[in-house]
Parts: sequence; C-alpha cells; structure tokens
Amino acid sequence: MAEFIATEGFGGAGEQGEARVFEAVKAAYAGEEALGFWRYPLRTNETMREPDILVADPELGLVIIEVKSLPLDIIGSVSGYRWDLSRPYYGKMHLNPYEQARKQAQVLGELAVRKSGLTGLATRAIVAAPLISREEWDSRFGHLLSDVPMLFSDQLTPAKLRRALEQTPPPSATASRSAMRTGSRCAAPWERVAAFPGVRSATCRLHWNPGER
Repeated sequence: MAEFIATEGFGGAGEQGEARVFEAVKAAYAGEEALGFWRYPLRTNETMREPDILVADPELGLVIIEVKSLPLDIIGSVSGYRWDLSRPYYGKMHLNPYEQARKQAQVLGELAVRKSGLTGLATRAIVAAPLISREEWDSRFGHLLSDVPMLFSDQLTPAKLRRALEQTPPPSATASRSAMRTGSRCAAPWERVAAFPGVRSATCRLHWNPGER
C-alpha cells in the first residue's frame, strides 16, 4: 500500500499549492506500492536539500516534483530552464525550477550508487505549476522548444498525473521496469524492509536511505 509522509506541517507561505500537489500525488498512488515524502531532507557531506515532493515508485524509480505556486502573469519570459519574472517571487526575480529538481535527482542517484551500488536506478525530475493550466501555459510559451517536464493544474487527477510522471524521462540513469520489480516479489533496489524513519509496514521499500550521510 502507498505510504506518504509529511516531514513537516503545511501552512507556511506559498504552501497551499504544494499541499494540493501532494494530496493529488497521494490520490494517484492510492492502493499501490509507493512511498512518498513532503520535504524529505537529502543530506550529503557538502549539502542539505529538501525536495518538495519525493516519490519512490517501483516502476519509475525516484521522482522529484518541484512545485512552483505562482500565477502565469508573474512569468515574464522563459529561456531554456530559466524563468524571468515580472515581479519578485519571495524575493527572486528569476527561477530555475527544473534545474533545481534535476540537481536533487542527481544527488539521489549519487547516494544510491555510493550506499548501495545501484548504478541502474532511474531518477526523474518534473516541475509542478498548480496555479497554471496546460492551455494557459501553451498560450504563452507553447511555441518554445522546451523539454522541461511539467505538471499543470488540470493534470492533478490520478490518471493524468500518473501519465505525466510516466512520460517524464530520466535525466540520469535509466532502469528497466523488469529490473525494478519481478512478478510479485520485491526486486532491487526494493526489498521488504522499513528503510525510512517512521515507516514500519512490511512492503516493498528502497533498501537505502537517501537521508543518511
């Protein structure tokens, strides 16, 4: 069964959109094998990162969802991965949400290799914009040759959300679905252990802890 854990409470500035995406992800995985976190700390010797949403999917691998709860009219222009803003968003005049998520996914992949030798573990990164619909985005930026995986406000139903995640390409290592799960058994990097703090259920879990040093 899916298990989703919020490592801290919602209610901070700008977290209403994040909470909406988190609840949508929970609904999309209801009744399935998956493990998800809101703001799970990724600690290394050099950095400490907190992905907005981390999902461990036995078929897709590890998915980072970076949530940006801002209206379309605040985005002045898009150039590659960079969003230049027309007014400050929490003190910032430009954002790079996909690069942020991609780097977090890279850290996850490096931790997997270092702690468990999982060189074939897939990691994926996607940007969620819960205040912007696909049609609204395309009306402004649909002409751009952008390959940034996006999740929009009208894709937060279970079927559309899962489809968006499945269509998100791994920015790092790729892993076949057969390598992630074999029949009804847990397969590497999954095993029937409680790998994450506070998780006691005996279901398929990653056998390495991305929060450890």
